[in-house]
Amino acid sequence: MTQNLLETTPGKYRIGAVAKMTGVSVATLRVWQTRHRVVEPSMSEGGQRLYTDQEVKKLALIKGLNLAGHSMGSIAGLSVDQLQALVFKHHQLSSSPAQRITNELSTQTSDQIEWPGAIEKKLYVAGVGLFARINTLRHSFALAQINLELQQEHDLAQLLKKLGNNTSLANAQASCYLIKINSTDANSLRDLKALREFLPKASIAVLYHYALAHELQGMRALGMEVKRETLSGEEMLDWLKNLLLKEPQAITQGTKNMSSPQRIFSNEALAYLSQIDNNVLCECPQHLAQILEQLTSFELYSLHCLSLSPKDEALHACLHRVAYTCRAMFEQSLLQIVQHEGLNMKVFDQTQSQ
Repeated sequence: MTQNLLETTPGKYRIGAVAKMTGVSVATLRVWQTRHRVVEPSMSEGGQRLYTDQEVKKLALIKGLNLAGHSMGSIAGLSVDQLQALVFKHHQLSSSPAQRITNELSTQTSDQIEWPGAIEKKLYVAGVGLFARINTLRHSFALAQINLELQQEHDLAQLLKKLGNNTSLANAQASCYLIKINSTDANSLRDLKALREFLPKASIAVLYHYALAHELQGMRALGMEVKRETLSGEEMLDWLKNLLLKEPQAITQGTKNMSSPQRIFSNEALAYLSQIDNNVLCECPQHLAQILEQLTSFELYSLHCLSLSPKDEALHACLHRVAYTCRAMFEQSLLQIVQHEGLNMKVFDQTQSQ
């Protein structure tokens, strides 16, 4: 069943849950309320404090700014929007000169940079336990500039069913879809392909426990980012931030105007050539086949690298060109060996395309 964390209920988080989400102890939360009037949570019939999403976000922002050196007296009375603007300015002031150049801010002073307003994002998650994990991160200081709407389905199959039954939902795409899969198989790859067909321009990421190399290659070929489920909290937070701040079009932008030469050898052909006996008194055929396997994997991977700026995209385009140029050269060399050995070319008829 879909859950939306931005429903306008009076208050739904108890103080213990808020402490886990913000990293502020229960005792400190109570002091902030009584001494600084940071928030005014409602009370349940049983006398429990109940915090809203906005109050949780405010507490997380105040914690981050306080750790950054801002006094409680100067920030306790600020609204969430004002706190976000202060976080934005703080990040600009603390950025290095190199970062400012990258962000095209080198000709401005930090005082001249105006707060552009919070970024509204929607994240759809599918997979057991993923919703709770992301919920603990979404109010973090690192995501201060993002107002995140978080929705979930139990698993990928349920998400596909919902998209199939509601075309308007498929058209109103979320900013990002994060899918958790314990182990990949033919069915999960089929479902991921169906998800991409429903959402051709959406940012889709997959968190997995176990997957084979060719399965990961298949997911990347669909324009999906993949990570193994060994991420620490900080690594997960950094990945989540990159996913949310990346423009959805970045998935396809990297492939525009990029025409790479068709492959001569399929993955099956390379696997075959890497292990056959041959008349050449060395292991060059095997080595060439192994190098080509790596080059083709990197060629595909370079199409879907994270690009947060035109400079990033240009770099990845260059890497992609280098990869397919080297791949084509090595293929020609391997083809010479195939012809020298007199191998039946029908083995290579079913070439995989990029």
